[in-house]
Amino acid sequence: MEKATRQFTKVHNIRLVLKTVYDKSPISRADLARATGLTRATISEIVGGLIERGFLEEVGVGSSAGGKPPILVSLRANARQVICADLKPDEFEVALVDLRGSIRYRRRWPTAGMRGEALVGLLVEAIDQMVSEAEAPLIGIGVIVPGLTDPLNGIVRRSVQLDWSDLALKQPLEARFELPIYLVNDSHAAALAEYTFGEHSQNPNLIVVRAGDGISCGIILSGRLHHGDGFGAGEIGHLTVVEDGRLCSCGKTGCLETVATSRAVLRAVREVAAAPASQGRPGMPRWGDVLRRYASGEETATAAVNQAGRYLGFSIASLVSILNVDHIVFTGSFTAFGEPFLNAVREEVRRRSLAKLAGDTRISNTVLGPENLILGASAVVLSTELGLP
Repeated sequence: MEKATRQFTKVHNIRLVLKTVYDKSPISRADLARATGLTRATISEIVGGLIERGFLEEVGVGSSAGGKPPILVSLRANARQVICADLKPDEFEVALVDLRGSIRYRRRWPTAGMRGEALVGLLVEAIDQMVSEAEAPLIGIGVIVPGLTDPLNGIVRRSVQLDWSDLALKQPLEARFELPIYLVNDSHAAALAEYTFGEHSQNPNLIVVRAGDGISCGIILSGRLHHGDGFGAGEIGHLTVVEDGRLCSCGKTGCLETVATSRAVLRAVREVAAAPASQGRPGMPRWGDVLRRYASGEETATAAVNQAGRYLGFSIASLVSILNVDHIVFTGSFTAFGEPFLNAVREEVRRRSLAKLAGDTRISNTVLGPENLILGASAVVLSTELGLP
């Protein structure tokens, strides 16, 4: 028992030093001792070990307060790498990410209509390729899955888009690659990315809404990702918002995803384009056409996009009322509609929630860009394996 306690303390101290260097690089050993509360002898031993293992490096000298100038140490960002795989419906994007969350290499594999077991084979092929491209020792693999995922047992409970149901993915991948495997729901990955690398890293409570081909959200409460008892927290896309509405892919009718996804917006615009009164106009619009038309204020596109925004606001108002989280961040393809779309969401949130709660709620778009899911998966691996960032 005493040996186990000593080992736990040693690991804790190493992580503490590594995290402190991560946050405060470059930093002297003396400042590390002050920041962590550890003795100088302990700091010297830990820093020496981390330099030997390649995590840290000496990067010069600092200012002297009288006496010998201190030697500064810093984190070597590319000392280790993480493989992150984003399993999108139309392609797999797989990347190598360093300790600072920088993407060092990435590649895409089109899925070309593949479904089910064939996609597992493609994932193995993609990870194999990334292993061969790695420039540093690998510490783990993060796999982002669209759908209901059990991260503790490594099982994809249901992914309609990939046609996976109760698929045990973690165990066979760990056996093949001999690396820790972490499964992450896509909206949870987006929330972790925002909380770890985004503008809201200092906010302990945060909701990140993914709106595009599908709709879901990731919820951070008191600085921790909220999974829910069945790991399905944030699956707002299948809330019923239209009584006797359209049939959804989940088998129910009137779900949020039937009226507030990119597919729903395109359908609404195309229905107008296909009407007899529209004959003679250019062919059926695509997503890029909708973006341009919305930006120019064209009536049909504006009505379709803002209606989607109102339905999203309807659902977000429930989250605001139940959780009272002040920061809501949008990610996904709907962020391209900018502030006018967010205003439609905000107005519906104000209309449907207590005035004080709605007034305190700030709704914005992510600044991380399309790689936010990759960053979220890397955050899971780095925090679990190394206590970073």
